[in-house]
Amino acid sequence: MHRKRNKSHKKANQTGRNSNWEKFRQLLRQASKAAAKSYSDNLNYHIGESLKINPKQFWSFIKAKKRECIGIPTLQTNGQIITNDPTRQIPLTTNSAPCLLKKSTPSPN
Repeated sequence: MHRKRNKSHKKANQTGRNSNWEKFRQLLRQASKAAAKSYSDNLNYHIGESLKINPKQFWSFIKAKKRECIGIPTLQTNGQIITNDPTRQIPLTTNSAPCLLKKSTPSPN
C-alpha cells in the first residue's frame, strides 16, 4: 500500500496533473486507514486475547503509552521562565551565536 502511495506521489510531482494528485490523496487516505486498522487488529490480537493469560504484555503496553514526549524544556532568561515555543528560539540563538561565530584556532601540536 505504501509503495503504491509513494509511486503515485512521485508521478503527481512529475506531471503536476490534478487527476494524479487526486489519486495520490485517495491512496494516502487508504494507506492511513489500513495502518490504523492493522494497528487495532494487532492490538486486539496481542493485548485483548492474552490479557487473562499474560497480563504482563498488557501492562507493558500501557506503560509505554503513558510515556510523554517532553519536547523542548522550559528556559529561563533574566529570571523569567519562557514557555512559548517561538520565544524559546531567541535565547537559544543569542546564547549559542557567539560559540558558532568563533573562529577556530589551530591547536598547537
